[in-house]
Amino acid sequence: MKRFSAAAASLVVAGALAACGGSGDDAEESGSSAGPEAASTDNAGQDGSDARADADADADADGAAADDEADADADTGDSAERSGHGRVQEVVAERRPLAYDVPGHWTVESPGVITGFEEEDPDAPFGYRPTVGMSSVASYGERGGDCTLAPAKAGTNGMGEAGFDTEAAAQGVAVMWAEAAYGDGDDKPECQLSGPEPFEANGLSGHYVEAEVTPVPHECHPEDALVRVASFDSPDGDDVYNLIIYADASGALAPEASDLDLSSRRYVRRSHEQP
Repeated sequence: MKRFSAAAASLVVAGALAACGGSGDDAEESGSSAGPEAASTDNAGQDGSDARADADADADADGAAADDEADADADTGDSAERSGHGRVQEVVAERRPLAYDVPGHWTVESPGVITGFEEEDPDAPFGYRPTVGMSSVASYGERGGDCTLAPAKAGTNGMGEAGFDTEAAAQGVAVMWAEAAYGDGDDKPECQLSGPEPFEANGLSGHYVEAEVTPVPHECHPEDALVRVASFDSPDGDDVYNLIIYADASGALAPEASDLDLSSRRYVRRSHEQP
């Protein structure tokens, strides 16, 4: 599976929900034998070095605001404990009334950047078809060499309409991202789903799933990885949103466990920049 990061117009992601690298019976046991499509409907933006430059400038501004918010939440200790570096950055979705936090040492990409994975398709433009995508992206670290798979990345996408069961959505999205990020061609990774568990944060409600992943052996893959997904009804009730994190779970490049915490009440919320 090839990773992309692009200022694309829109992406639609679809796939049957099945346990990673498993049989149909495995899928039924995990509660993910059938499910929804996941759509990302963000518009174009910047990418590459321009996005990094913008992200650096945004990070400086966001850092001061995050510090003020952290002071207000000092009694919980969420911000300092989660970041491990004493401050957080806010990532604001460009097309959704949604924001989430990442530690200060992560890189917040330009708001218009869409990232994800694609596979070969001779009938698609340029010979590749996107399989999963997300926007409002933040990333951690670099693998180096010819490897484009980041040690950790977070972002959001939407199902495209209201009414999806958030339990099924969380399971399905987790499986799709595990297979896209840590598979290799027709070879699928092994993964074990835990959950779904109820998810509540700042008035948002839905379900949370974690996939513990054993990637297909590849020079750009870690030995162990994880995918975490929180799926919840949108603040306006017209969509189901997904907050997605995929990351190394072992090795020198793996982020701190606290970087990946979805349990904090400050982690995801309605954006204050949206009506």
